[in-house]
Amino acid sequence: MLVIVAFAFSISQQASAGLISVVADVNASNSNNFSFYDAILGSSQDVVFSRSISQQSSIFSHYNSISGVTATQNSSTLTSAILNTIDLLVVTSNFNNPFNYSVSEMSSIAGFVTGGGSVLMISEATNITSFNTFLSGIGSSIRYTGARVGVQQNNIGAETTSLGSLNPFSVDAYNTLSGGTAVYNSNSGTVVAFESFREPTSVTEPSTLAIFALAVIGLVSRRFKTTS
Repeated sequence: MLVIVAFAFSISQQASAGLISVVADVNASNSNNFSFYDAILGSSQDVVFSRSISQQSSIFSHYNSISGVTATQNSSTLTSAILNTIDLLVVTSNFNNPFNYSVSEMSSIAGFVTGGGSVLMISEATNITSFNTFLSGIGSSIRYTGARVGVQQNNIGAETTSLGSLNPFSVDAYNTLSGGTAVYNSNSGTVVAFESFREPTSVTEPSTLAIFALAVIGLVSRRFKTTS
């Protein structure tokens, strides 16, 4: 019985995996866009903004204004020990600044995602090599295409309801994205995308196994009572 329960719990843990979301404009942090950032936050309570937050201070303040949520900045090297204490990791850089995460850090972040953590990436530049290296390193299929849109885009309607009810999104100039699921598309290309590492077909399995395990426990318990 204990083996069955342990197996059901193990499958449940494996079925819970994270979310990677990418916003391709560092100036997309105005309050009109907060419905998206709230959707990414979800039920997360512990948030870390890695490296600098200078261009995302409004999102940082917004998260800290939500009851039960604590957002902190961490400028040190990211490790599994740090990531295991949080729910959402925000990685960002100022305009045209490359990412400088090491292979070890990216490996830790990849493990964080497959273990149920979520990553929000907000970055923009004309040289996107480091961004794609980072995305590849953490196991994402989302990529920066290299195509740049140099005009402001306002009130872009959401393409998906997978993240819940989302308000229109506004951006300034940005780099277009490919891969993942588009959240917001302008006429020129995808500006926000996400990738879920949850397996819908597996989510129901833990519940089924758990119910089966409880039923077995009940049957054995009743048999034990009737024979004792």
